[in-house]
Amino acid sequence: MIAKLIAYGANRQIALDKLERSLRKFKVAGLVTNIDFLVDVVHRPDFINAKATTAFFEHNMSHILTSLTNITTDQLDQFSAFATAAVILIQQ
Repeated sequence: MIAKLIAYGANRQIALDKLERSLRKFKVAGLVTNIDFLVDVVHRPDFINAKATTAFFEHNMSHILTSLTNITTDQLDQFSAFATAAVILIQQ
């Protein structure tokens, strides 16, 4: 994690609206991010209705994968290198 974005409002819908606007404006240079995925999460019914559980990713895998289709080849290379390094560290 390189940053945390927190949004609040008078009610959940106002907070979600602020969260989406802030995510769309959020810029990170030089790194692959999951911002597009997070914007998609904000629109998922379970998240909107505060019903998301630890099974959220399993239940929303097709949407998660769809949100990754906007990744460039360079970003995918960076992500692959990072994932490989993480696996190596875990195995040590």
